[in-house]
Amino acid sequence: MKKNKLIMIALTIIVTLTVVYGFVDGGSPQAARNKRNDDKRIQDIQSMKNWINSYYTKNTTLPATLQEAAASYSSSGNSKVPVDPETNNAYLYQIVTDKEYKICATFSTNTSDTTQKYMVEYEHPSGSHCLTFQGDKY
Repeated sequence: MKKNKLIMIALTIIVTLTVVYGFVDGGSPQAARNKRNDDKRIQDIQSMKNWINSYYTKNTTLPATLQEAAASYSSSGNSKVPVDPETNNAYLYQIVTDKEYKICATFSTNTSDTTQKYMVEYEHPSGSHCLTFQGDKY
């Protein structure tokens, strides 16, 4: 009887430590959701950047709207402009100069310490942030 009780206590400790380690190592479910949403935001911004830069290459001017860039990029003319995965709000597109533009989003995480070198162009703090691009540079 005593042996069974010790085994149960040991198993309880092992399960508890495993769960705690999972949260410490992998983060909470909310942290994982925030990272997944920010990854989607970056994918959306990369797509929109491609549309805008393609439009610029064809027209030597920036599109007035994201819809105009999407329509020009899509051969069928019905590319849908993505929206924020969490809020369903539109991303903000702003023309800064004749070649420079910004795409703004509200991020859930801060990547300034974890961004890999090839992604430094998409580094962002948490909160509202605009990424700046050049229409003539892919």
